Amino acid sequence: MALPYPEPLIHFALVYGTRSGPALRCYSPGKIDEELLDAARNFLRNGGVVIDSSAKAVNASKILKWYVLSTEGFEYH
Repeated sequence: MALPYPEPLIHFALVYGTRSGPALRCYSPGKIDEELLDAARNFLRNGGVVIDSSAKAVNASKILKWYVLSTEGFEYH
């Protein structure tokens, strides 16, 4: 299946086999938008972003550091 438009949430569906990466799951054509949004939420809630309020620090997964939002869309860094 190919999406008819660029979708930045696809990065939350790509599985690299790392401990810090998104979980492996199946996606269905009719619900892909909803499922990608759900995958992004699950990734962020399960360690993709960790907020340490006592240290006043935020730690982000390397996946979030690799893909930076630019004026053109997402870029790989």
